[in-house]
Amino acid sequence: MGAYDTYAGKVQCPACGDFIFLLGQTKVFDPDFGGLYGRRFAVGVEQPLSFPPSTILAEPSWDYDWWRVQEPSPPGRLALLVDLDDMRVCPCGRPLVIVLRFAIDDAGPSATLESIDLYDALEDDVGAHVDLADLAGMFASAEELAALTPEQRAGRLREALAEVFEGFEGGGLGPPSPWTDLWGPMRCEHCGVTRTRTLRTMLSHHDYVTSVLGPRWHGGTLEVGTRIETSTSWREVDEDRGYFVRLRHPLPPDTLTICGWRESFGCSCDAGSPVAIARFRVDDTGMVLESVSLRVLRTERDLDDIDFAFSPMCSRGRLAIEGSRRKWVPADRSEAIECVKKRFGLGAS
Repeated sequence: MGAYDTYAGKVQCPACGDFIFLLGQTKVFDPDFGGLYGRRFAVGVEQPLSFPPSTILAEPSWDYDWWRVQEPSPPGRLALLVDLDDMRVCPCGRPLVIVLRFAIDDAGPSATLESIDLYDALEDDVGAHVDLADLAGMFASAEELAALTPEQRAGRLREALAEVFEGFEGGGLGPPSPWTDLWGPMRCEHCGVTRTRTLRTMLSHHDYVTSVLGPRWHGGTLEVGTRIETSTSWREVDEDRGYFVRLRHPLPPDTLTICGWRESFGCSCDAGSPVAIARFRVDDTGMVLESVSLRVLRTERDLDDIDFAFSPMCSRGRLAIEGSRRKWVPADRSEAIECVKKRFGLGAS
């Protein structure tokens, strides 16, 4: 995150109720790293400032990067829309904007994050809830901005958000390839609730010519029930696949189970941050995505049915020096499992 201030918190999607774990930057309080910087804003925690924060709201624009949407603001309050490039789509498909609400105090001077609110980017009147937004080149000059009414400014914000989320259908911003987006019903293994979601994964990636799913899969949206026609002979070779470390060999004869990364959201049952478990039915000519579930990893036993786990730092091998040459030395499977346990913070079985 560098020297910028950061914010973090756990909020619920207003559409589906799933929890979303947020971590981002806010660059509004100390432009160009003047004075204090590198603060960590969390709800209820007061943070010192190096200037009176009401200065931010005194003019139509602030530090050439932020602009006033609504005015006047309630005294001692600041509602900040985070950078446009920090917007996100909930796995349920709802396009969301993030608004940070601060109590500001000139006497301190200080700012206290009071809440993190989520709004639908396209259906809610976001401009009515925001004092300050990312300028992002939306106005040719400060004079143009100053000449607009609050209603006109809110209209400009609606246009900007519509552009950011254009084509968001499918759960991602922009085209999914060369990534793999899993789409379909996903069951929470903790509470049993099933909800249609879209999750971006590393099952394919531009750094690797061959996907973990075989040579015929090159990325895109993979729906539950989709069949991939591909050679499955690679299943017989005891080696890692791309960013995924192999946890057992031989594999089951007709299934493939892959564990993804730890997600930045969690089921509304509040079990915690899960991983996606993708299960495939395999035959001689390809595989079918049969199901995707969400599992909160807690102990080594949660890896018992996993064939490959996303863990790029746990490749089963290491470089060793022999004289003046470097040599790749294979590591055994128990070392890989210990590395995966450490990566995910798993306890004993």
